[in-house]
Amino acid sequence: METRHGGNLVRERLDKIRETLLEYFGQQNELRQGLSIRDDKGKVIEPMEKPDVLLDYERCKQYGVLFYGGGLNDQPHMWLLEQDVVRDIITLFEAAPKLTGA
Repeated sequence: METRHGGNLVRERLDKIRETLLEYFGQQNELRQGLSIRDDKGKVIEPMEKPDVLLDYERCKQYGVLFYGGGLNDQPHMWLLEQDVVRDIITLFEAAPKLTGA
């Protein structure tokens, strides 16, 4: 990931995954607390669907599979980086209630 252009693309993709997961888990947290999800103007919106990267993570964890079909077969380290982001965000949200005493 040291190349100037390739490294930036990887970083941008991982940042996008991180943002999407934080938004998803943030919404789930609000829903668990009985709050409605609102946009910037205060209008109630539908919660987002579970992101594909999270579905992939859950499937692999459920079945104990570490292989991902498709173009990433040639670059499994990219997929593993994505999975690391998912695992980190899940760990963060699982630990949050313990930190706040909720």
